Amino acid sequence: MTEEQTLTTFKYKDKEVVLTDEQMAAGSFIHIGPKIAHQISRDIAALLRENLGDIDVAYTESEDGLSVAFTLKLSTPKNADGVKIETGINFVKERVKSGRVAVVDEKQGKLFD
Repeated sequence: MTEEQTLTTFKYKDKEVVLTDEQMAAGSFIHIGPKIAHQISRDIAALLRENLGDIDVAYTESEDGLSVAFTLKLSTPKNADGVKIETGINFVKERVKSGRVAVVDEKQGKLFD
């Protein structure tokens, strides 16, 4: 009795790709799967832990709440197998409010002002 194979179909670079379970398991095709998702969640959690004190200070001192943005970039490295994962965090720790006022007259002033 032959074993039934499961085929996975998806689009890659505007082309339809069909892979067998063996091809998917063998890593013959780079895809975003559970290992990558796990690493992304670990990296974001680490960024949050590392910056929690600063986030707390920024939130406490803010008048209108605080926006915290996480970034994610996935790419294929040229000299390595796998997916390169770059995560980042962005928030404003201190509110800077500064201004200057000047009055300038283009007409020539007195000789000895």
